[in-house]
Amino acid sequence: MLALTRALERRLGHWTVVNVGTGVPISLREAAEMACEAMGRLDLEPISIAPGMEPAPSSFADLRTARSVLGFEPRVGLGEGLAGKDWFLP
Repeated sequence: MLALTRALERRLGHWTVVNVGTGVPISLREAAEMACEAMGRLDLEPISIAPGMEPAPSSFADLRTARSVLGFEPRVGLGEGLAGKDWFLP
């Protein structure tokens, strides 16, 4: 929420893109497993996709703009951030 609050206070342009995240590389599978754990849905299984369509081995948010424009620095990891939210699934 800190990054969002700072972005609103600074009145960034309509098309300004600011990535926020941990800055630590993580695979899509790891992120999905963390989200399932946070939701208490350990029964969910990943769905395989067609060969040749696999996601990148890992990715992470480029925080340069968040740091320079908002003074943003990550304070919690992804797992902790997900666990701190109230999850709702209809």
